[in-house]
Amino acid sequence: MTAEMLAAKSGLGYMIYTARLYFRIDWIFVGIITLGLLGYLSDRVMRLIGNTVLKKYGIAEK
Repeated sequence: MTAEMLAAKSGLGYMIYTARLYFRIDWIFVGIITLGLLGYLSDRVMRLIGNTVLKKYGIAEK
C-alpha cells in the first residue's frame, strides 16, 4: 500500500493519499475501513487454508 501511495495512479493507497491532499476525511475513513476488512478476510482465508492443509498432519488449530 505504501508503494501505491508513492508511485501509483490508482488503488486504495492512492485514494487515501489523494483524499489526504484534498482534506476528504470521509474518503480516508472509507479507505482505512476497507483495508481493515481486507486484512481480516485475508487472515480468515489463510487460517482456513492452513487448517485444511495441516489437518491431515494432525497439527491444525482447534
